Amino acid sequence: MNYITEKKGLPVLIIGLSVLYQCLCAIQGFDLTDEGHLMSAYQFFGSDPLAAKCGSGYPLTCYIGWMLNNIYPDGGVLMMRMWGILMVSLTEIISYKYLSRHFPAKVVLVGLLIQAVFLAGDPKPFGYNNMTIFFGVLSIICINEGVRNSKWGLIIIGGLLTGMNVFVRLPNIVFISFAIIPFLWNYGNVHAYWKRSTAQATTILLAFFSGMGLVWMLMKNIGADILITEFVSSISNTLQGESTHSTDSLIVSYISNYWMCIVYIFIVIFGAAIFCIAFNTKHIIWKGILFFIGFEILYRSIYMDSSILGDTIMATINGISIAGACYYITRDSERRNIAATAVLLSLIGPLGSDGGFRTMWASTWLALPVGLSGMYELCLLLSGRQISIACRSENSQKEIFFPVNRLEKSFWSCVIILLAIVVIKIDHKAYYDPGNRTEKVYPIENKLAKGIYTTEKKAQIINPLLKELDKYVKPGDTMLVYDFSPLIYYLTETKPFAGISWPCVFFGERYVKAFVQADKESAKRPIIVLQHFFSSNEWTTIQSNYYDESVDTNYISSAQTKTIKQFIKKYKYKRVWTNGYYEVLVPSDYKDNIK
Repeated sequence: MNYITEKKGLPVLIIGLSVLYQCLCAIQGFDLTDEGHLMSAYQFFGSDPLAAKCGSGYPLTCYIGWMLNNIYPDGGVLMMRMWGILMVSLTEIISYKYLSRHFPAKVVLVGLLIQAVFLAGDPKPFGYNNMTIFFGVLSIICINEGVRNSKWGLIIIGGLLTGMNVFVRLPNIVFISFAIIPFLWNYGNVHAYWKRSTAQATTILLAFFSGMGLVWMLMKNIGADILITEFVSSISNTLQGESTHSTDSLIVSYISNYWMCIVYIFIVIFGAAIFCIAFNTKHIIWKGILFFIGFEILYRSIYMDSSILGDTIMATINGISIAGACYYITRDSERRNIAATAVLLSLIGPLGSDGGFRTMWASTWLALPVGLSGMYELCLLLSGRQISIACRSENSQKEIFFPVNRLEKSFWSCVIILLAIVVIKIDHKAYYDPGNRTEKVYPIENKLAKGIYTTEKKAQIINPLLKELDKYVKPGDTMLVYDFSPLIYYLTETKPFAGISWPCVFFGERYVKAFVQADKESAKRPIIVLQHFFSSNEWTTIQSNYYDESVDTNYISSAQTKTIKQFIKKYKYKRVWTNGYYEVLVPSDYKDNIK
């Protein structure tokens, strides 16, 4: 026990427990969509990138994912989740080692614990979100330390990592804004400000483009460069089209996000004020009532109103991060600059994501510990003072003193409730598989999904389909799964027709064009799997009008639906199996090859 209480013992224990918790969470949750299209891309990206076009927006992620998947191919979904947990754990350790040198170590540890545990609620595989922030944290630390100590080697490494990060997720091009960091650190040095800042910023930019160049050479070598150029050329159309990534929808989403931040930081402050009054109330009954009210204010507003994506939790975390970091504006320059760069990462990290920080939840790795530290130090500062509120009437003036001497206890009360909310949320939610975890005890009967458990409903829908497909396809075959089940490709080890595992990513005419081209070039017609329900998050019941051409639903455009129907009619496909949710179709010239 003595070791645990030592300075280094507690961080080892807490971080170790957070890793263990993530591993326990990783065995539950079955997602056909987000995780599915990444896993499908990892399977072929390095060897046949044209069979993994859905990875064109995350080329470096998919290439590294392909290499990791090849280390232990039979590890499947669970092994890739373990690689993701390793990435999260490394980020947690590096962030703690860096931030604990400048901010209260115990508060930093709590902030990182909340961040890591919230990530554990989404046991995603190794992917672009956790890799983006891993690269982002490393590059910010290198640039900060390089600029602060005039170490040009660190500045170059930071710039190279930032440039490479662009190909982890193409919207990460906005990380070029890290070039402003030298101007933050050199502020106040009047004589050398512009000269030194400009030189350091130029070095970052040169290293940034060099990093991009190195990855581009790698992509060109494996033949993935054409996918990237096609993706980039299509962005302008996507931003103007009917999609969740259109310019107006992104702006609305970001404005909505940060309005929620303002609302929920005031809720936290109000809850802390109630706790503060409660700690100073001597009457036991009133003390209990006030504690209950404070708990209800935080618990009900943050947890009970939270959606599947945990939007209110993320709004609270981002609000705390930004508001708390502002405390360091008037502090010493070193902590002020670290806080500023942490907030910079939290602001630019979600850009390009359709849900903003609700889906790019990893961007507060540095900002949350810094924000909590700022709030903690502010509470300590105010606890030594008295705050009075003057109340005037016609005949008298009275001062009411606010009991701030218990602010530190109020702070920890709010943090404990926030951590409890995060844990409770996780207990009832797995990534894109909502519902009580006690119900997720049914296995997916496939070697690549070994160790993954979900609800009885999902297992009963998927397992018969996988068993039936085993009769018609073998690893390396081309198949067409339409439209919201890209993980089926990975589990059957097949290649997606036209190289697109998730048609809604290639919306409308873009998918139609790729589909028509594949039809011309393919010598063999693929087995087709059609689904008749929406399979993202909470799976719907069977929808008889799922392929109604008159309505664009579930991200499917009428052009896509019409093209698929024409293809089925052209080659006289016939249905050989269905369970209502899925149906398997074979072309008229199909020869029986049941194993």
